[in-house]
Amino acid sequence: MSNQSNRAHSHNHGEGCNHDHEDDGDDDIALGSGGPSEEQIQALMAMLGFGKPPGLTPQESTLNEILKATALTPAEREPINGMTLEELREVPSVIVGGGVDSIYAFSRDRLFEAREQIVSFIKENVADVYLAEGGAQVTTLLLDRDGAFWTHDVLFAESLLAISEALGLARFPLPREDWTELPHVQFSSTGFQPSA
Repeated sequence: MSNQSNRAHSHNHGEGCNHDHEDDGDDDIALGSGGPSEEQIQALMAMLGFGKPPGLTPQESTLNEILKATALTPAEREPINGMTLEELREVPSVIVGGGVDSIYAFSRDRLFEAREQIVSFIKENVADVYLAEGGAQVTTLLLDRDGAFWTHDVLFAESLLAISEALGLARFPLPREDWTELPHVQFSSTGFQPSA
């Protein structure tokens, strides 16, 4: 589904932050055989940028602060620029996590210091369907436990997914190479056991 680059990059999230991502030309979004639900339509509209209110939501502000605290500094990024994902995984001071379309690099020490904040964020905001076995399709990750939007910006949902995956608090039940539609993701506030 995604032509994900084999190069890793870090993001520094601030208000007005813009990201360029490669367009794989795949505009098909599989929303299920019974047609899209109202939640899926709203999530898709949000992903496309329709109806996004100005400013950051309280949850976006919280996640933004966590991301800024755990992002690699320019001095930390300098020696790793251009490394492949495999090379980056070998750098002791760096930890990587993946979203649907991006790989993020974080400071290992600062990310583990922020672990409890991230666990709290998951407990307070991630809908129960994502905590169940098998998780749920990422299209509704923008919605909180009450079905309201905690974010209207897919990049915040992508960042939450990446930072959680880096800590073992989120995973994709299917390997990336088996994705034929937007993938399912599963979260855990206690963490997943590494696969053998």
